[in-house]
Amino acid sequence: MVGASPGGPHPSEAGHGVPCRPPRHEGHDQDQPLTEHRRDTDIERDFGVRFEKAWADPETGDVFCMSEAPSKEPVQPVHTKVGHRADAIYGLAISVE
Repeated sequence: MVGASPGGPHPSEAGHGVPCRPPRHEGHDQDQPLTEHRRDTDIERDFGVRFEKAWADPETGDVFCMSEAPSKEPVQPVHTKVGHRADAIYGLAISVE
């Protein structure tokens, strides 16, 4: 795949389209998604990932986030480093607008 490598250029600076990688988290309270999304974005460049957006369901505690990365592999280390390992990460190869 084409894209930035960990520690390399930020995906938005690499000049390539890169697949989206949405990790899913479970069991969060209402305030955690914003705090954890900010912690992800604070270190994303170190891993060549760009976190775009997060969604949460306060009733179930489910949280989903969308990110861009050269592959799904660098996404989990970001989440792990800031203390909220994703339950699942899905690689999406096709984007439709």
